[in-house]
Amino acid sequence: MKKRSFLLKLVVFVFAVYAAVTLVQMQVQINQGREAVQQKEEELARQELKNAELKELIGSELTLSEIERIARDKLGLVRPGETIFVNS
Repeated sequence: MKKRSFLLKLVVFVFAVYAAVTLVQMQVQINQGREAVQQKEEELARQELKNAELKELIGSELTLSEIERIARDKLGLVRPGETIFVNS
């Protein structure tokens, strides 16, 4: 009888340890998932802001100088033969 009681306690203990380890692993996965969701939400907010800026540009009439400024600032374009110097 003592042998069965000990075996039962051992099985319950092993199961409890397994359950605890599994719960800790699941909590880590949940936290990683939450961080990934937060990063994606921040990325989405940045993209929505960029889209709103682009929609505003589409709706407005741009002058040639505004188009050139956008091409230089946002796209990094230069005129033919133009040399760009960067301070380091």
